[in-house]
Amino acid sequence: MDINQFKFYPVRIIENPDKTYTIQTCNWEGAISEAETLEEAQEMAKVLVTDVINSLFEDNTPIPGAVKAKKGDFIVELPLDAALKIALRNIMIEERYRKADLAKGLGVPPQRMSTFLSLKKSTKLDFLEKAFAFMKRPISITA
Repeated sequence: MDINQFKFYPVRIIENPDKTYTIQTCNWEGAISEAETLEEAQEMAKVLVTDVINSLFEDNTPIPGAVKAKKGDFIVELPLDAALKIALRNIMIEERYRKADLAKGLGVPPQRMSTFLSLKKSTKLDFLEKAFAFMKRPISITA
């Protein structure tokens, strides 16, 4: 599995006639936001992508890898732990692991799993490595 497919998501930032900006995800049609400045639009792009992914997590929907960026697209780069969480959640869905199963296997309180798997919170890479190993999908990172 190439973790980069979950690390770099393209978005389109379009300048409107009134000099505001519209942000549209390339992966999810209909996921849009607005911003007053280009800098704000770039920040909102990351929020938009993470909010969509977290929403899909809540619906137990697999997260697709990023579509290929086109010329002029802005690339939202997610942290490594976020990309690993997306891959982990996809495996959980594929293999029908519940958060409670993973919590029990890792010896953590079940109510903490939502926090560990949220893109809005950082998670230690060693915890994620243990989660992959528990599901018999050990990870390795190479340069």
